[in-house]
Amino acid sequence: MDTLRTKLFFIMLIIALAPLGVAGFISYQAQKSELTEQMEDTMVIFSDNAAVTLEDLIQERLSDTELLAANPVLSDETSDPEDIEQEFKNFQTTHEYYFGSIFTNPEGTIVASDYQHVNHSSTQSMDRRQWFEDVQEEGLILSDIFLSDIINQPVIVFAALVENSDGEVVGSVSNGYDMNAMQVHIANFQSQQEEFGYDGDVFLINEAGEYIVHPDPDQVFESGALEEISLASGELQEVSSSDELVYNREEEILTSLAKVSHMEGFDRDWYLGFSVPEDELYAPLQEMLFKYVLLFGVVTLLTVIAAAKLSRYIVRPVERLASATSDFAVGRKVFPLSSDSYEEVNNLTRTFNYMTQKLEERENAHKKSTTILETTDNGVLAFEHQTHHLTTINRKSRELFHIDAEANTKKTVEELMRKNHHFAAFISAVFPNDLMQLPEKPHFEISCTLSGEKRWFLVSVSALPLIENQQNQDILLVFNDITDKRQMENELLRAEKLKLIGQLAAGFAHEIRNPLATIHGFMQLMRRRGHESALTSEQKEVIVKEIDRVNGIVEELLNIARPESEEEVRAVSVQNLAHELDILYTDAFQEAGMKFNIEFPEDELYVEAHEKKLKQICVNVIHNAKEAMTSGGQLLLTVQRQASGEISLLFQDTGEGMDEETKELAGTPFFTTKERGTGLGMMICHHLLEGMNGSMNVKSEQGKGTTIIIHLPEASNELDVHKS
Repeated sequence: MDTLRTKLFFIMLIIALAPLGVAGFISYQAQKSELTEQMEDTMVIFSDNAAVTLEDLIQERLSDTELLAANPVLSDETSDPEDIEQEFKNFQTTHEYYFGSIFTNPEGTIVASDYQHVNHSSTQSMDRRQWFEDVQEEGLILSDIFLSDIINQPVIVFAALVENSDGEVVGSVSNGYDMNAMQVHIANFQSQQEEFGYDGDVFLINEAGEYIVHPDPDQVFESGALEEISLASGELQEVSSSDELVYNREEEILTSLAKVSHMEGFDRDWYLGFSVPEDELYAPLQEMLFKYVLLFGVVTLLTVIAAAKLSRYIVRPVERLASATSDFAVGRKVFPLSSDSYEEVNNLTRTFNYMTQKLEERENAHKKSTTILETTDNGVLAFEHQTHHLTTINRKSRELFHIDAEANTKKTVEELMRKNHHFAAFISAVFPNDLMQLPEKPHFEISCTLSGEKRWFLVSVSALPLIENQQNQDILLVFNDITDKRQMENELLRAEKLKLIGQLAAGFAHEIRNPLATIHGFMQLMRRRGHESALTSEQKEVIVKEIDRVNGIVEELLNIARPESEEEVRAVSVQNLAHELDILYTDAFQEAGMKFNIEFPEDELYVEAHEKKLKQICVNVIHNAKEAMTSGGQLLLTVQRQASGEISLLFQDTGEGMDEETKELAGTPFFTTKERGTGLGMMICHHLLEGMNGSMNVKSEQGKGTTIIIHLPEASNELDVHKS
């Protein structure tokens, strides 16, 4: 039967690789351990043998020196220096590895020498040489290496005391040993190891870590040996007496150390070292590993080739399904797959085709809904009623409340309210009591302050029906920003009121102005003639003042109804205007116990305005500020240039300020909080500014003062500059 179970039987062949791999690994590890130990032991044996050979060399040189010291010519105190020097030459003939010999008396003065620059006539003394002091104490010594000032080369000295026939010391003899001979001797050790495949360095160091012999002559006298082999000075004795290798991880070098044994005449701590790069030492191990890997690779290749053909038949339909699933997941078009494989995969293919068809239909519907949701001008919010987790925030809502798109469904309503005051103001207006308590009416209008601006919204709140397997019910908010509509309605209403007031003012002024003028004239005439009347002079004065007040109201009403002045818009100097206001009001404010200050930029600023009307607006604002500061205070006039191309005049007082209700009604005709006010001043200011393409904003907080901001367009170069 052509089923997947039958095909899987052949896949079991791959399991054959596992036993082969385990067996190969175990065999490799066993041989690796044995081979590693063998190679490391070889290094230790070599360094030990080299040290023993070096000991023999030193012993031979010491014996040479003792033999020379026993020469009868040297021990005979009556011998001539020429005879001694001749004996030195005879000695050098058979011992070519010495630079020369020196015979000194007990005081260290040179008696005879076969060195080229030293002879018996020289007064040079050796009494300050360390080797001379050592030989006086020991009788037979090998000095440490030093740079000879006689031959200007590194040298070690073999020295012995010379005694006469009675056993008395008559002097000392020293042989300068040529270090090149020792270098050649040690180089022979290195050549022997290269024959065994170890391309390493053989060197000799003292207890201080200074090189005595090194393949690189420049390293002699250098003290960096311990650092190069990664060893502390106190560890030399311990390591050399053990069979352990020293490993320098940074340089990847292995070193074997062997101490040169002490003997009569030689008590120095010298160590012979043999360093080999790690990769060269373990090269046989790498070769063995390569053979194992090659064998396993060949077997694996054959197995893979056999399994590939089988797996292709088995896996190809599954891969086709996986590829189609990936394409579908990223939104690519997937066409129905053919069912031409074995039975199990055919069933899976038919199910997949049916599933993709249904999911595609659902995805199209979801995309359409999402597109509608994101492109609509209505704000849409949704959250779970029980947990308050946000589930939907569309584009309009994010723009309105300045919400990050990435965090739209990662927070609860309360969390977002704490971080976003715009969102908090809106939700508080929709749900004044609690999020769990839905509003009584599904459709209603609210207002809230966003970014310092009052906005109106038409809101719809509803509970969405539960979807299958959904545990928490969602609350849906759909809202529409009707601020522009409300503002337009308010502007229309205000325009209608102003129009009506203007009409009323015109009629009112026409009917009563002449009678008022007549009454005012008669009252003045009566006062000038002193005519007797039933009214006292105080009463007459009150009548005149009241009539003036009524006439003032009439004048303000006429200003509203009067056609626009013929005065042209000009470039008015803000600095000159501020200077005039300073002259007019600084003294008056000081007399009243107040301060009037002005701040403006150094640059000359101009605005497009009617000069007289602008001055009238400023005077009105200053009078209102002065009357608001009943207990003294300060009025600050600040001039600012805005990036939008406007000039702003800010009048900031420290008066009583206004509450929200008063601030909303400011500018409404006949609304006033002053005892003798008409309620028309601010309305006239708004009216005049509208004629100059300007505007006025009011910011106030009760108990802290009021700020009146007048915005006017900055004057262009084409306007006539008016600086008077």
